[in-house]
Amino acid sequence: MNSICDILSKDRPGVVHINCQALTKILDGSKRAKSHYFLKNNILERATEVFGVYLENGNHWSFFHCNVDRRCITYFNSLGETEWQCQAIAQHWSAFAASRGVKGEWDLKTTKHNLQTDSVSCGIHTLAVGKKDVPPNVLQQPRKAKTKVTIFSTLTEGEAEDLAKGFGMALTKHVPKDKLLSGIPEEDIPATLRTIEQMKLNVQNLGPESELDLATHRFGPTAVDFFFSFLEDCMKKTQHP
Repeated sequence: MNSICDILSKDRPGVVHINCQALTKILDGSKRAKSHYFLKNNILERATEVFGVYLENGNHWSFFHCNVDRRCITYFNSLGETEWQCQAIAQHWSAFAASRGVKGEWDLKTTKHNLQTDSVSCGIHTLAVGKKDVPPNVLQQPRKAKTKVTIFSTLTEGEAEDLAKGFGMALTKHVPKDKLLSGIPEEDIPATLRTIEQMKLNVQNLGPESELDLATHRFGPTAVDFFFSFLEDCMKKTQHP
């Protein structure tokens, strides 16, 4: 879904696509969405329109679009839009926008549409609505210059976690465990192990809203956990060959 939406927004100055993972956190009202570290680039700063797909309850796609200048939200749900859904989406988007300097009330509208008649076609309905928003001259729009961004601001949390897991697997595969402890006297290993276990626990106790977690889109805590677990494993095997 993200790839298709990226294509729909390509070469359209002022039109910004928010990836599904980020938009879902915003519209669910996640505390993380209002953090300074969430979506490090202020997507509303130069945007005239913002859109994306919203994964509701982890199993249903819906479509979100907003006109930033008009403070107007359009919400499409192929199963039908309820009043409480609309209110929650408007409230959560308004809170996110305010955290990015775009304050004020937002109007939310829905449009008449056919409802899906099965339990699996929400994605097709959602993309059909999104495609209607693409102007016929989209391919004639000039290409936008790429902006320099950090690696973590371009990765979703899932992608950042996968990167950290790859780091952990590479560590296990390429670092010889026997040489890792060659500089530590055997009698010092128990104390070193206790220190590592405490450091690992300290990072875990920071929680999912810590600065390390938010600033790295979950890469930091995941990579640290792999690293400390690797050291623990090395030392425990030394103690119990």
